[in-house]
Amino acid sequence: MKRSMKAVMGDSGAGDDGANNAGTSDDDIEIQSLIEKVDPPVIPELPTPGSCYTRPCCAWCIKDGSRLDDWCFSPSWYFSLIGCFVLLCLLINLLCPAATISPFYNIGGNADAVVLFLFAFVVAVVWGSIVFVRRRESDRKQAIRVLRKRSFVLACAYLVVSLPAYYIAKESLYHDEGGDDGFAADGFAADGLFDFEGMDGVKLKGLKKTMFSSSSSGAAVSEITHYPVVYLGGTGINMYGNLHVASNFLVDWLAEAHEPVAFDYYTFSYRGFKPNTGYLPSEGNIIGDSSKLFDYVKGLYPGQRPLLFAHSLGTGPASALLSKFGKDDRDAEGPACACLAMPYSSMQQTINELGFYTPLILMPVIDSWDSNKHIQMMNENVPLVILSAGQDELIAPHHQREQYTAAASIMKKMLYSESTDHNDLRSPITLHLEDYFVFMENCISRISV
Repeated sequence: MKRSMKAVMGDSGAGDDGANNAGTSDDDIEIQSLIEKVDPPVIPELPTPGSCYTRPCCAWCIKDGSRLDDWCFSPSWYFSLIGCFVLLCLLINLLCPAATISPFYNIGGNADAVVLFLFAFVVAVVWGSIVFVRRRESDRKQAIRVLRKRSFVLACAYLVVSLPAYYIAKESLYHDEGGDDGFAADGFAADGLFDFEGMDGVKLKGLKKTMFSSSSSGAAVSEITHYPVVYLGGTGINMYGNLHVASNFLVDWLAEAHEPVAFDYYTFSYRGFKPNTGYLPSEGNIIGDSSKLFDYVKGLYPGQRPLLFAHSLGTGPASALLSKFGKDDRDAEGPACACLAMPYSSMQQTINELGFYTPLILMPVIDSWDSNKHIQMMNENVPLVILSAGQDELIAPHHQREQYTAAASIMKKMLYSESTDHNDLRSPITLHLEDYFVFMENCISRISV
């Protein structure tokens, strides 16, 4: 009985299976076979929280059971890091104008600026690293895009502000405060205007003034010996005011001279100064025009070397002019002597000390006026006197000491007055009359070629 029941049940089960198989379609069988062929997904084992493992470009760390992209040094990361560094440099330029000299210009001359820019680099690295700590790769890419966009916008905004500020600062450096009649108003009328050709063929106007020694009074015109003087004046005044300042160079000498002599001053207004308006002044054209004026005056006095006097801004082109005739075979073509009143070692350094806002990108390559470099190349036989003022608020006395040290002349003197301001040229002379007279004697002896 049991045997027959088991057989019946077995047969019945078999029958059910057969019935089920019979009811399954071919499509279902094909889908089932495809599913069985697919490999199950492999889930990688993640490190335990707090541990790390490295990959070629990233270091993936686990924190609180989730993955962080901590450091990923991709090209975009480097690009953004450089952007951060540049922006920090520009920010330092805003907060500390003296740092504009480094690192793109004369990095060895300003230790404080070097420290500041090294600090900027470290901050840029730290900031760039923090920005790229993201939980998902999409967040990191988004951060790169945002940082790149903001860096570009900030850089453009800085340049928009910098360019007008640069030209405002330059305008404050090259500006004309004197009128055409300012010279005559002081009772010191000039002899007259003259025209000469500038560096690129531009016609410029100059001014001549003759100063006579006390012994010339009553002497016949033919008995008076005339010596040429090229004078390069400072900024803020045109050639009328410049000649008034220049008269202080020779007052004491002319008062003591025993021979009937006269000094013919020749100067000109830099481009942009009355009456040579309509041009933009720059280091290049001021130096070039000054050289052309020197050649013009030398042509008026055959067989004579002109004396070279300069004050403030004019000491820059004067130093460049001295370097032009630095070689021994050009000594006869150069000046008989040079007197530089309140010179500067470089305009870049002077502007930084005055606190003018100067964009980092522009000043190192525009109007640097590196006078120290030029005066190192002057002819050693040219007598040189440097006037220095202890109360000069525009050009600090250390500039004159640097010029004196750098000058190649073997006959150089520095005349210093502690109580003198920027425009007082006579006080340093009267305090050192003996050295001044020796200098002038050397000048006179070298005028004739």
